[in-house]
Amino acid sequence: STVNNPDEDRLISIIENLAGHIQQSVTEASQS
Repeated sequence: STVNNPDEDRLISIIENLAGHIQQSVTEASQS
């Protein structure tokens, strides 16, 4: 984030991590 906001950065990290898991789950589901 542009402003040094630890809470915001942590939230973004969680969202990106969650998005990665979702994308992986979708990929695995489409392969099966």
